[in-house]
Amino acid sequence: MISPMYPSEKDPVYGTFVKTYMDSFMKLNKDGVTRLVCIRGRSKKLIPKASKYLGFYLRSLYHLLFKKYDIVYVQTITTSIPPLLLASRIKTILMVFNVHGSDVITISKRTEKLKRMAGPLLRKAKLVVAPSNYFKGVVLDSFPDLLPDKVFVSPSGGVDLTLFHPEEKQNSEIVLGYVSRIDFGKGWDDFLEVMYRLRRDNYCVKGIIAGRGADEGKMLKMIDEKGLNECIEYVGPVAHEELPNLFSRFDVFIFPSRRSESLGLVGVEALACGIPVIGSKIGGIPGFVNDGVNGYLFESGNINDLYKKLVQYLSSSQNERRKMANNARISALMYDTVSSMKELYCKLESL
Repeated sequence: MISPMYPSEKDPVYGTFVKTYMDSFMKLNKDGVTRLVCIRGRSKKLIPKASKYLGFYLRSLYHLLFKKYDIVYVQTITTSIPPLLLASRIKTILMVFNVHGSDVITISKRTEKLKRMAGPLLRKAKLVVAPSNYFKGVVLDSFPDLLPDKVFVSPSGGVDLTLFHPEEKQNSEIVLGYVSRIDFGKGWDDFLEVMYRLRRDNYCVKGIIAGRGADEGKMLKMIDEKGLNECIEYVGPVAHEELPNLFSRFDVFIFPSRRSESLGLVGVEALACGIPVIGSKIGGIPGFVNDGVNGYLFESGNINDLYKKLVQYLSSSQNERRKMANNARISALMYDTVSSMKELYCKLESL
């Protein structure tokens, strides 16, 4: 497996889903050999970052050219492309690509260029794995010469239902949770705005924000300007295995992204913990949020609609909330890591 992202000790939240793939492949491929070439953790400074990428490309080329593998499984179709292009001109490689989001819906000129470079390799690939039916459509629209049968849907490693499960709530107050990048388009500002309106209208709620990103300073400034310091707790990045403990503090999970999430696995993880999700009606989120059953959907970027859905939840009875929490857990069962990875592995065996 080739991946430009993987968790490290200093950066335990970077590419945690890739670790799920790797761990699962090693268990399922017990009679074979599974190797990983990756970049562990992020580097902000130019020289360490350049060094990591150079090492990643050189190791990738070494394994592609001088080792023999039945399958080369590639995470993302942008960063990993250069060594694959070079190696594929020298020898035949059975490639499987796993797309995830911003590698197809690009947000920079660099990734758009790499995406165009990936086109010929995708046409040669044996399989392209997409995290949701919604994103399968995006991939086929982006690469119209791809055959639909070549695109296989598998939910980004799925959810470990033994790790993510309902726990007794740790507090009596109503807690709204946000777990995502603190970046433009992720909706952290919409979360703060709706918290401000709820507090203004005398709803006794608390907010917890987990994550990090380029807009962290802007977020902290907005919390201060809105007078939300007493009701917002910012916990920073949370390791994947610690997320269930965090979710146990939530009553409801807010997923306010204004970007088209390819799936939104963290929302499914919240559902697995029995936490209803109030999410944007965009991208892959409507694929797992059933409006009025295991959460609510609102128009992306529409604060008034988000406020309306939150008031609807806050006005519901304890019995209605318990029913929604139970539905949340049930709806997450189809994303179980064990079954979804076994299905993907069987698909790889058949290639």
